[in-house]
Amino acid sequence: MDNRLATAGVVGLSPLYRRVEDRILKDLAAGQWRSGEPIPAETKLAKRFDVSIGTVRKAIDELVARQILVRHQGRGTFVAVHDEDRALFYFFRVVARDGIKKYPTSELLSFSEGRADPAQAAALRIPRGAPILRFRNRLAIEGRALILDRIAVPQSLFPGLDEATLRAVEDVILDEVNVKRLETASGDSGVVVKSAKPNFKALGRKLGKQMKDANAAIRALDSADVAAYEASGTLELALPSGPVTLEAGDLEVVSEGVEGRIVRQETATDAGGIVRTVTVALDTTLDDALRAEGFQREFVNRVQGLRKDAGFDVSDRIAIEFAAPEAVGPFILAGEGLSELFAGPVRAETLSGSLALADAPTGEHVADVEIGGATLTVAVRRL
Repeated sequence: MDNRLATAGVVGLSPLYRRVEDRILKDLAAGQWRSGEPIPAETKLAKRFDVSIGTVRKAIDELVARQILVRHQGRGTFVAVHDEDRALFYFFRVVARDGIKKYPTSELLSFSEGRADPAQAAALRIPRGAPILRFRNRLAIEGRALILDRIAVPQSLFPGLDEATLRAVEDVILDEVNVKRLETASGDSGVVVKSAKPNFKALGRKLGKQMKDANAAIRALDSADVAAYEASGTLELALPSGPVTLEAGDLEVVSEGVEGRIVRQETATDAGGIVRTVTVALDTTLDDALRAEGFQREFVNRVQGLRKDAGFDVSDRIAIEFAAPEAVGPFILAGEGLSELFAGPVRAETLSGSLALADAPTGEHVADVEIGGATLTVAVRRL
């Protein structure tokens, strides 16, 4: 395979180091070098891409600045470890007055398709006007909204989302949004109730004096009628003065979740002109097992924060001592000792070789942390 970067006779290309950078990113995406593994030496990469060492070094400098690669003195350059803790501290920089960084919750506000404007095209390195997907997320801590994210990604990265594709990334979805199970179903499967109201601006001109009767008939439509309108884009409405045909844009569809479910629904037109609707429903009912798992996840988050505050390296193994009030006993204890359902994930995710309760925890770094209204004292030290 020829890995050289062809340039002769080509006008308007990005700088050579940028193309080397893009090539390294493609190799990373293809799994050639995995998280935590070293990449080849700069001399080997220069030979591979048929460029100077200075060009390779500039490309690597850019990737190090973006925290995609990490340089270790005397050891070489490695692929950065992309764990949840790194994602938090890299992308989310809001800190509470007590100095503790907490994981935010993310709420999807909107999703739509569009075309890249000049700024988006330049940032994403795609042609102006290329298809993109747009997201708006609201980030909050303990229910308090802090940040509104506007995200754009190339649509080419997501050519089609079917169940097989969804299942391929199921583990990532479950971990990122902290849910236990992902279920798929056709249609709305009873998770939403749909109703409609007139778009008076569009229908007023069209129906005139019929608008009053149309308003009553539209508000009497059931969920199945509204779903049929969404699917076909048209609906025949029987009025005292005779039938009228409603077209796309004549109705505003309202979707509400059934009791116990939080629902978000987005409708968009794909490249083929087909209207597609995706409904996501979140069952928010909590049982004791879910509360215990939530406590364990928050405990890991606090320990990761202490590791960072103490200046530990991401590969350092540690020992943890902590004191906890009786109220959290059901989440952490089994008989006279720590529950393995709590201790096992904590040890694995924090690289802890020792995890123990203590009346007066001691270590290189000790701090009080709050989880769900309970105050714990946690100490960490390197092993």
